[in-house]
Amino acid sequence: MAPDPPSATTSLESPRIGLVTAHRDRRVWQQARALLAAGWRAEVFPARDLETLHVPDDLPRFAARREGHVEAAGRRTRTRLYALATRLGVRWAAPVYQSLRARFRPLAEGIAAKHRERLLAAHYDLVIAHDPPTLPLCAAVAAETRAQVVYDSHELYPEQALLSSYARRYWSQVEMAYIGSAALVVTVSQGIAEELARRHRLARLPFVLPNVCHYRPRPQRPGRLAELYRLPEGKPIVLCQGGLMPRRGLETVVEAWHHIPPPRPLLVFLGEGPLVEWVQQRAKSRGLAGTVFVGRAVGENELLDYTAGADLGLIPYAQSEVTPLNTRLSSPNRLFEYLMARLPVLASDLPEIRRVLDESRTGICATWKTAAELASHVQQALSWRSSISAEALEAAAQRFSFQHYEPQWLAAVAAAAQGEP
Repeated sequence: MAPDPPSATTSLESPRIGLVTAHRDRRVWQQARALLAAGWRAEVFPARDLETLHVPDDLPRFAARREGHVEAAGRRTRTRLYALATRLGVRWAAPVYQSLRARFRPLAEGIAAKHRERLLAAHYDLVIAHDPPTLPLCAAVAAETRAQVVYDSHELYPEQALLSSYARRYWSQVEMAYIGSAALVVTVSQGIAEELARRHRLARLPFVLPNVCHYRPRPQRPGRLAELYRLPEGKPIVLCQGGLMPRRGLETVVEAWHHIPPPRPLLVFLGEGPLVEWVQQRAKSRGLAGTVFVGRAVGENELLDYTAGADLGLIPYAQSEVTPLNTRLSSPNRLFEYLMARLPVLASDLPEIRRVLDESRTGICATWKTAAELASHVQQALSWRSSISAEALEAAAQRFSFQHYEPQWLAAVAAAAQGEP
């Protein structure tokens, strides 16, 4: 039986935990807050841009040294070059960046060595490696100390659609080489857990912690989304939340609105990204300028207040016979954000999304090959949403909340900290 996590009264005796991350991520912040609330001594260790990666003010973070002038100049140059590459060609910028990152392995290893020295100085008893870029660093520290490793795979990292073939092979090799050092493997969906166990021959299935939100009551001001975009009144609002990136089916969504006869529902893209300008221009050329709204982002703490202002949440991943495995098995943040905001959902028919919506009975999974087919599904979903009761939406918010999974996750981490299988 897994041991209980320490209580707040025993925090000084509890293991010291570092959540090692290379990116800003709600999942990391949520875990850190849960560990602190349970009495653990936990802090965030940024493993990329150590001096500059923003960590929420309420979370303790590793105390970084002051960045030198040369390091600061180099970081600014890398950021500007990647921004330029993205503007010149978003479809190849990420693959090129990842390929260069993989090929310049000596430089990467030098940076990792610097982080390793700092991570060793932190004297953690357990490190949580978030995604493959941090896994070698955590494994190296564990090999030199008695620290245990928890590996949290936020996705099938090597199967990301925007990675080059070289980068995919590189990250596959990294994951395969170091995943065995983890006392516990955690991931975001049942499908990814099964795939990780299969490809790496794991002795047990990884623990599944979906990208769920902390439970909260329905926001009292659902009109904030309309205020943000100055939306006209009297029309249903369909929300497509998240970064506006290629290969997420967003192009088809804009075309679908052209196929919906007036009076059309409002389409709101809540987020920013490389496709903002394209969406704006396409909507204008299709005569949808007063119907399609795009190009805003809000803070993490306010997000659900805006999400709750919609009538339907849309998850329009592109679908084809060659849908990337990472997409097919994904457990997207916005699915659980929609559920916490008590929104009915229309989503691409992907197995992990269907698993959640079939259980909650608060959404529809559908397939479409053309914009006209998607338009038909949107109209049907808007008609169907009125049949979902407030009780069903509330039950889904409670079932798919972080609090629902938190006790089992804390117990699994406690067992890993003590080196138990």
